[in-house]
Amino acid sequence: MIGYVVAVSLSCLVGIAELVSRYRDRPTTLVRVPSTWAYVLINGERARARCCSCTPSAGGSASSRRTSPTRRRCSWRASAR
Repeated sequence: MIGYVVAVSLSCLVGIAELVSRYRDRPTTLVRVPSTWAYVLINGERARARCCSCTPSAGGSASSRRTSPTRRRCSWRASAR
């Protein structure tokens, strides 16, 4: 659970840093723009979804319980190969 919070928090901070670095002339105005918050929340949601897709479920199938933890792979990494 703490891992999810850390991943989402870091992702939101990266989103804020991207926007601040892009709009250097007046970064304080970003607070009032709704699309800023949408961008930050979308970044956080993507991190949460990525964490959930890589976490094996507790009640998995019998074959997933027999597989060693080092052999399990994230679904998105396996499909990228």
